[in-house]
Amino acid sequence: MHLSRLTVVLVVSVAVSACHDSTAPFLRTYALTAIDGQPLPVTFSAVDVGSTVLSGTLYLDDAGHAFRVDRYRDWSANTPKTYERTERLNDGYRIANDSISLGVFGCPNSCPGNEVGFFSDSALTLTPDVMPRTRPVYTYHVVNTL
Repeated sequence: MHLSRLTVVLVVSVAVSACHDSTAPFLRTYALTAIDGQPLPVTFSAVDVGSTVLSGTLYLDDAGHAFRVDRYRDWSANTPKTYERTERLNDGYRIANDSISLGVFGCPNSCPGNEVGFFSDSALTLTPDVMPRTRPVYTYHVVNTL
């Protein structure tokens, strides 16, 4: 009985994964590969604190939604140990020609800062949308498209 139940679960899983729903959202996945041209991990530090960017993944769907997951290792001179954290961000995005804007659009006041950059089918860059643009440039490369 156990074997037949396992077989049914396996067959259903394969059938479901083989189906392609033409109404399903298109999803593009990008991996963070560099910050300011330096490959990950990249460390930012101040006088007595620091943070290392370990990894980042950016998901864009065809409905204009962006979901980002970034992993960090933080440290402080006041604490003898380091700790890791994961940051998840939900935003929107807009693409015009080879430019991308990521963030919150159309909020009435005190919006968080957006990010802007270059977009192609294989890569994109993001940097805070402040002038002058001297902030870090995050470079992502496409991992897959569904």
